[in-house]
Amino acid sequence: MHNFKKGKRLTIGLFTDVLYEYHNCIINGVIDECKKQDINFICLTGGSLLPEDKKDIPINHQYDNQKNILYELIKREKKIDALLFISAGLAAYINIDIFTQFCKKFFPLPMVSIGRD
Repeated sequence: MHNFKKGKRLTIGLFTDVLYEYHNCIINGVIDECKKQDINFICLTGGSLLPEDKKDIPINHQYDNQKNILYELIKREKKIDALLFISAGLAAYINIDIFTQFCKKFFPLPMVSIGRD
């Protein structure tokens, strides 16, 4: 379980692969609630998580692994108290087991997946 310190302003991070209308609606809702709750919010737009073989990946996603270094920064900095994943696009090219392994990197943070189990 994550240890929240009393008096510390919390920070929520959100991972997404793109910023289209669907994503922006979710992000705007999160921002609104973070303002109400006095919570910091960080949105990281990297790329889709890709399988190791990169087989059948659309050309517009071929450099997503380079963009995904952003996700590793969150793991190293340890300044995030909880994570949200807009996983419908983030995990579109990988199976649920690979997505679960990705999420485990951030344990014991509380995490919510939006758009995919």
